Amino acid sequence: MAPLRGARRLVKADGVLPYIAPGAVYDGDDIGTWRWRQQEPGTWAQILPE
Repeated sequence: MAPLRGARRLVKADGVLPYIAPGAVYDGDDIGTWRWRQQEPGTWAQILPE
């Protein structure tokens, strides 16, 4: 969950995460790819109960 920590640091005061391009690295973590992967239904399907 290290990319999540990096993304939290980038969230604006109004709670909006700015555009982060895939491949953007923050503190050594590729938070860009992580951020876009969160939008894929298959990512959430892996953790949601059936």
